[in-house]
Amino acid sequence: MDKDTYDVVYVRPFRFRAEDPAQAAHGLQYMSLPDHPWPVLRERSPGVYESAIGSAPDPDHWMHLMVRFRSGRMQAFVNGAATPQLDLPLLTQGTGGRAALWVGNNSSGAFRNLRDCS
Repeated sequence: MDKDTYDVVYVRPFRFRAEDPAQAAHGLQYMSLPDHPWPVLRERSPGVYESAIGSAPDPDHWMHLMVRFRSGRMQAFVNGAATPQLDLPLLTQGTGGRAALWVGNNSSGAFRNLRDCS
């Protein structure tokens, strides 16, 4: 992994409570750039690399997200859930050791209480 190749786990709060289930299913997503962008993953493997968030939080309030990259897998836990909302094999095998915060498409984002639990 480097500045050009990286895994991304991200939330789309505006989709959390969408009335259309197909839109709500895009609330939490995983991709690996540049080789596995979300449009390609959605086309080739619909519903695999994204998920609705059970007990969807209010998109205007804070939520807790814990992401694990461990033993060749990516796991994303939402709001202290005991089981991951997404649990997938890694799309790219990298050396790890780094993390970054990402906000895309000119949207705003806020982060707090960050910690490395590796």
